[in-house]
Amino acid sequence: MRKKLTREERKIAYLKEAEQLYDNMETWYDQNPDATFEEIETELRLHRRQLMGKSLNILINDREDDQQPQISCPDCGTAMRFKGRGTKTVIGIEGDTTLDRTYYSCPNKCEGTAFFPSG
Repeated sequence: MRKKLTREERKIAYLKEAEQLYDNMETWYDQNPDATFEEIETELRLHRRQLMGKSLNILINDREDDQQPQISCPDCGTAMRFKGRGTKTVIGIEGDTTLDRTYYSCPNKCEGTAFFPSG
């Protein structure tokens, strides 16, 4: 499991990714000076999607563990117990990312398992 980041560290990580996107677009435009607005927009759209996936990863996965909520069983209301960690790849409208998820189950053996973050 990787190191969790503070809010300021997450901001720095995000800005680094955004700066890389900008630099990539500047380089692309230098190499394609006659590109039309539509071509520039199409190229940027590809990079924007990558940036969104990385942003989701930074925002969700790099959050400190103590920020996770106490999860209650939706059936009986009992506090659920930690069962382990795993990952799930999410294909989103604006970007794809792999979530580090924490799994919980109800000690009363109610149906279902809870995940944090959900999704």
